[in-house]
Amino acid sequence: MADTPNSKQKHDADREKKRKKAHRRMGKLLTNAWQLPNAEPFQTYQYHGDDNSKKAKINILCLTSLGIKVDEEGYGYGRHGWEDFAKDFGGIYALHLKR
Repeated sequence: MADTPNSKQKHDADREKKRKKAHRRMGKLLTNAWQLPNAEPFQTYQYHGDDNSKKAKINILCLTSLGIKVDEEGYGYGRHGWEDFAKDFGGIYALHLKR
């Protein structure tokens, strides 16, 4: 049985609603991390490497760049979006631990 246009629109609307809710939750997690005591080293990161790789994937190096990606709704829908968010979030702290 094929989806009727009306049911497809409803499904797409529900999916978009869930996506927006997930991005709001990501934003709340980011806000909580930003407001932690001694969070300043994680808020910005000065990278002094060569910047010729504009076409390459943007690296998440600080909470600011993570916030920009959340604001641009750069994370996918569902489990994969959350996994990417968690990987980037953890990567910020791992980067500072390696320094």
